[in-house]
Amino acid sequence: MQAKGSDYVPLSMRPVAMLRMQAGEYRRMAATARMAETRNSLLKLADRIDALADQRQREINRDGSQPRRRADLPPDQRHGGR
Repeated sequence: MQAKGSDYVPLSMRPVAMLRMQAGEYRRMAATARMAETRNSLLKLADRIDALADQRQREINRDGSQPRRRADLPPDQRHGGR
């Protein structure tokens, strides 16, 4: 997990591999959680991130191109227009 800062990449701009890796991290955290509520919440987050990765992969497969990444955007659009 990354804190917001200079290297922060919003979920909407993360590549499929990065989303899958993050979902895996949440699943590993869930496996060590002591409280059922915490474990269930972490698994729910992992499922949502995997669903986003699935959606992103379908977009790539449909049109054959990668979704735009932050680095591909003009400088004035890389940080929400700031």
